[in-house]
Amino acid sequence: MGKIKNIRVGKSKAYYFKLVMYITLTIIVTIVILSSILYRDFKRLTSEQIYTYMHTSLHQLSKNVEQKIDAVKNISMQIYYDQYIQKFFFNFKPSTADIIDGSNQLENYRYISDIIHSIYVYNDSTKSFYVAAKEEVNLLESKDNFYDEAIHKLLDDYEKPFVPIPRNIPTFSMNTYQQGYDGYSFILCDPLGNEWNNSAIITNVSEATISNLIKETYRDNMKGSIWIIDHHGQLMVSTETRPMFTDVSKEKFYSSIRNSEAANGYLIDQVDGVKSYIVYSSPDSLGWQYISITPYQDIVKALNNRRNKVVSLSLFILAIGMMLAIFLSKRLYKPVKKMSANIESLESEVRSGYYTIKNETLRKIILDYNNFDGKVIQHIFDKYNIQFDLESHMMVVLFKIDQYRHFCNAYNMKDRNLMKFAIMNIASEVCSKECYTEPIDMGEDSICLLLSIKAQDFDPMITSFESLLKHIQAAILKNLALSVSITVSTIGESLQHVTFLYNQVVEASFHRLFYGPSCIIYSTTIEKLKAKEYKYPIQKEKQLIDALMLGNIENVKQKYFEIMDMISKFPYATVNMAFTHFVFNIKMAFDTIQKNKFPNLPMNINIGISLNDYEGIDDINHYFIKAFESLSEMIERHKCSRNHELVNKVMAIISQEYKNKNLSLAYIADAIDLTPNYLGRQYKNITSKTISNVIMETRIKKAEELLTSTHMSIAQISEQTGFTNDGYFYKVYKKVNGITPSEYRRNHGRLSKS
Repeated sequence: MGKIKNIRVGKSKAYYFKLVMYITLTIIVTIVILSSILYRDFKRLTSEQIYTYMHTSLHQLSKNVEQKIDAVKNISMQIYYDQYIQKFFFNFKPSTADIIDGSNQLENYRYISDIIHSIYVYNDSTKSFYVAAKEEVNLLESKDNFYDEAIHKLLDDYEKPFVPIPRNIPTFSMNTYQQGYDGYSFILCDPLGNEWNNSAIITNVSEATISNLIKETYRDNMKGSIWIIDHHGQLMVSTETRPMFTDVSKEKFYSSIRNSEAANGYLIDQVDGVKSYIVYSSPDSLGWQYISITPYQDIVKALNNRRNKVVSLSLFILAIGMMLAIFLSKRLYKPVKKMSANIESLESEVRSGYYTIKNETLRKIILDYNNFDGKVIQHIFDKYNIQFDLESHMMVVLFKIDQYRHFCNAYNMKDRNLMKFAIMNIASEVCSKECYTEPIDMGEDSICLLLSIKAQDFDPMITSFESLLKHIQAAILKNLALSVSITVSTIGESLQHVTFLYNQVVEASFHRLFYGPSCIIYSTTIEKLKAKEYKYPIQKEKQLIDALMLGNIENVKQKYFEIMDMISKFPYATVNMAFTHFVFNIKMAFDTIQKNKFPNLPMNINIGISLNDYEGIDDINHYFIKAFESLSEMIERHKCSRNHELVNKVMAIISQEYKNKNLSLAYIADAIDLTPNYLGRQYKNITSKTISNVIMETRIKKAEELLTSTHMSIAQISEQTGFTNDGYFYKVYKKVNGITPSEYRRNHGRLSKS
């Protein structure tokens, strides 16, 4: 019912919401497309600006490095032309004063610039090195004993002055070799080009000088690193992840840079597994190439933050705009809605009236075709545009809604009519692919579908007809959550047979009682049942009633199901008559049992019960089985009560008469007016003990009480407990307990202990 209400409410607002949604979706799509284009352009412009800024920074860093190298060059030239230090070049044996003056001057040059770590002056004539370093070293060292052994090869391979040579420069202090440092050596031989003079000035600069220069240049830059690579692909300065001298020529991003046609540019690639924004410049005069590597996330972080803010603001504005638009649209839509509702109501009344008159007219034709003339029927068909051939073959298909009572409780009258209209539409639409159809609401739970079948379509349709009907049932169940049973008539030669065919399917549809819900019943199958000779199963009914009187409920159930199975194989009218006869006889049996045995029987058979009150045989079976089981429970309770009463009577007699030597099964049976055999058998069935054993147990128990609580002799106790003599008492007691009465008294007697 809720589903139908939603459809009804939604229909009145469909156009309004469609209009609002279309406009809203158009605005959203437009905003998204424009925002995407603007964001893409903004991202591109931002990327270009970042590239320009970083490329400028790389160019500036290159200039700063060149300035540092020029500073080293100038200091080297000053050293070369210094008159005190020249004596280290040209004097084979400078005096002590010359050495002191020269060394002081060399230290002064080292102190002039903070970038110089050490200075070597090499005299080729004397094969000696004059050294000024930050560490404490000897001023004068022979070539053979000089701690920086690698400098010899550099001097031998010397080609061009002031080209930085990257290497690990060893240190020596306090007559001990120290761990070296990464740096650059600058060599200056005779600047005038005197071939006879192979002396040289070597200036050593720490790699930290360039690193500090990078940090100073990029002090305010985003997180990232600067790589300086020579033409061999070797790092000229350490980075956070790679030391100086690392070969990066095989790195993917560097290969892309070397293969690029542009001398300067940028690219986005993976570096150490991190997506990075890479800006590179053309190699400088030294052949060094400067590359800036920044995590791409840091580049776009600010951009993404701005984008998110803009998107959030846009969504907020859009939400406000949509709410305002909906509010204003509702205000504007009210008069339109009212007018639309009036027009729709008028159209609905016209359609409803047209449909009602058409349906009622067709229903009357189906119920009694003979009341109508053929020309009148044709006029009716023309009036309502019913394209039904009066002379063509036809069939009647009857749809009945299963669980109709539940259906009526779940839906009101208006909704029930809508649901039935939906069933008619589904059935008509599915069958219209095969033939012309006309659905009619026959009232209550019934819907009739008339099928007009042309001669050429007859055989193909009959072949696939059952699958067509199952398709209809599945569609109704899926879309309406309803189960329907279908009854199919035989083939009629023309519309003149419609009343006969309808009565045929109505009678056959009653067999849904045995077929169950969602069944498909063919009238041809039901018609065959009429040929069978009916004979009421009187013998099985008599066996059922006898079992009922005896309380054999399992046998009652068995005979009941056999009877119901037998009568179900006949036409419905016969089944109904047989069922009424069966109910009457069972009712009489229950009344007899209630009158003679159980006046308070909780459930009796309703004489007015009818097959028409039930849709399925399972419901009828449940009713009767419940009545049978109720009777069975009453019988069991009565039986237990009688058994308990019998046991109590026997125990009362034994408790009172145990002293009597004549007490026995026959004595007790005579006392309660039963035969000894019957009493003995019943008592044993109830208690699993014989009455003789119970009498003996009672006497032994009473004897033990006297043994422990009195000073009576064994003979006296034997007399008091019903034994014939004390010898027999001794024999029985020892057989039962394994000891004599005297031993029992010694072991348990309270009197003897006191």
